[in-house]
Amino acid sequence: MKIGDEVKVRECDSIPELVGGDAEIVEMQMQEFEKYRVYPIWAKITSGERAGKIYGFQYDEVEILPKGDKAKDINNERREETMKKKVIEQVEEIVK
Repeated sequence: MKIGDEVKVRECDSIPELVGGDAEIVEMQMQEFEKYRVYPIWAKITSGERAGKIYGFQYDEVEILPKGDKAKDINNERREETMKKKVIEQVEEIVK
C-alpha cells in the first residue's frame, strides 16, 4: 500500500455509508505510541455523497483495488445503471 493507490472501503463502523465506496490514499501515518489509536491510512473518498472528503482508516477496513481501469469500469457501469433507473422513475412521476 502506498500513497496514490485506489482502495475500496470494506468496513467503517463510525460512518457506515462509506462502506463499498472508492477512495484514494492521500497520506499514511505510523503509530509511534501504543496507547494512542492512530489511523494509518488517510484516504480521499472518490465516490458517493462524501466524495472529496478525507477520512482515516485502519488497514483491515480497506482493500486495494487492482491496477488498471477494470474496477473503475465496473463501478461506472453500476453508477450509470443506477442513474438510468432514477431518471426513469422521475420521468414516470412527471408523466403521471
